[in-house]
Amino acid sequence: MRARLPLVIALVGLTAWLVVALLTWAGGAPLGHDESQYAIAAREALAGEPPRWFYLSRGMNIVAIPGLWLGGSVQALRFVPLLFGVGFVMAAYALGRRVATPLAAALAVVVLACSRNVVGMSADLLSDMPAAACLLVAVGLIAGELGRDDIVRWRIVAIGPLMAAAFYLRYGSVIPIAVIVGAAVLVASRKLFLRPLPALVAAALFLVCLIPHFLEANKLLGSVLGILRLSKEVPNEVNPESGLATYLTSNPFKFYGVITTLALLPGLASLHLGDRKKFFVWLVGVGSLIAMGLTAHGVFRYVLLPVACLVVLGTDQVVRWVEPVLAKRAQARRIVVAACVLALVVPWALMARRQFAVGDSREKRLQPMLTAAAAVKKDAAGSACVMIGYRYTQLEWYSGCFAPLILDPGAAKWGFEHARRVYLVRELGPGPVAKWDPGFGNMPGTPRDVFASKEVEVRELIAPK
Repeated sequence: MRARLPLVIALVGLTAWLVVALLTWAGGAPLGHDESQYAIAAREALAGEPPRWFYLSRGMNIVAIPGLWLGGSVQALRFVPLLFGVGFVMAAYALGRRVATPLAAALAVVVLACSRNVVGMSADLLSDMPAAACLLVAVGLIAGELGRDDIVRWRIVAIGPLMAAAFYLRYGSVIPIAVIVGAAVLVASRKLFLRPLPALVAAALFLVCLIPHFLEANKLLGSVLGILRLSKEVPNEVNPESGLATYLTSNPFKFYGVITTLALLPGLASLHLGDRKKFFVWLVGVGSLIAMGLTAHGVFRYVLLPVACLVVLGTDQVVRWVEPVLAKRAQARRIVVAACVLALVVPWALMARRQFAVGDSREKRLQPMLTAAAAVKKDAAGSACVMIGYRYTQLEWYSGCFAPLILDPGAAKWGFEHARRVYLVRELGPGPVAKWDPGFGNMPGTPRDVFASKEVEVRELIAPK
């Protein structure tokens, strides 16, 4: 039974992940800003239209298009991301099996399944988890080769396409990719020197896979690196180093999650210089966390790869700390196991309950936007239209109108020039959305009231004659 215990724990963790992921998916929460943007980009790609947002990762079209084929509902759009979420947690388990004990790998699955910050995005139409899943598989392949005493095997060639897939799913993956390559060269320099050809072929495959991206960037922006530069500028972060400050100084129990933090801290402390595969994973975890913190906003979903790496190392370190004591005392082992089960089950149950209500809470928060979109869709009655508002991607997806990024009178003028009906939306509730005023009195044309409530105002601009 003890030999099967790690497998049982892994299956329990996977089941716990699936329960929360399915609850989130079935809840049907309205699409967020980025999710709506990906859905719109995929719809335009299906229609053969040129890309409107150059900085959006093209690979996300492949993730979103099946949802459009299945009808375009929220659940349909999030079905493929749901599968990628399962792939992410399984990739973390596979990494744990290569660098740690089976028990530690299984416990890493349980920790991730009990982390609301991680499993909470397991069904979102976002690029972060699919890209992180691909990179975790690549890290696992490299770590597996580092754990061997003989030369590098040809299976390492697979990391080229895996890294390319991660890049196409999220252009920001270029940062952790660079960290992974640097860490591999540092740790495995001797093995690579003895047999460099597989690694060179992997690098060549990666570059070949990126040729379409380079050609598109050169055609659209006049530089093979143009899209990457534009992607970096999109967040408009004045001081990108503040991202690292967020990762290092935020309350870890709130930012990363209670259970996750209890595994991350031992992971940070598990610097095994004598174990090449663990040292490599530690370098990837710490290095990519620092690199992402220095180049982008401090957002949790940007650091799923380092979180997963450090959780795997952390669970392994905890097992190594407590296993010698528990092996000698059966009663202590039973007490610790019971305490661990209670410490994991209770937070998971509370999280699952909260996730079940995510759909309702997000719908309530976005109700003014949804109401405005429905009012415009009914008023426009299929006519070509432009919708100007703060939540522009969500307004476009739910109304069917074109919603420009530039929120100024020029957007209304553009709509008139292209024979489109123009609508203005102003939300009146609390938060930053209420601070944005479209300037009803400063727009060209004559305003006509379409809908008004305590939460939102919708007006149509009648084109001047």
